[in-house]
Amino acid sequence: MNLQIKDVNKENLIPFVKLYIPSDKTKEPSFIKGIEKMKIVKEKILERYGSLAKVVYLDEKVYWIYPIYIRLQMKKLIKNVFGFFY
Repeated sequence: MNLQIKDVNKENLIPFVKLYIPSDKTKEPSFIKGIEKMKIVKEKILERYGSLAKVVYLDEKVYWIYPIYIRLQMKKLIKNVFGFFY
């Protein structure tokens, strides 16, 4: 059993964002657009705060995601990128 903990960074950001998208939806245009917008939000969080989440891998498969949230600032970033916050 191999256990690893890695920080989310710019190199592994797209795979991290895709973890939140159903696997059968990753080719749909609306989801592709959402992935790109969410990537912008997550990049800005990384730039401002240096950390976004830690991912735990068990035998090279994602086992757990430990998000690090900055709530108020994240709401503002999402509103600026998407134009709204739900």
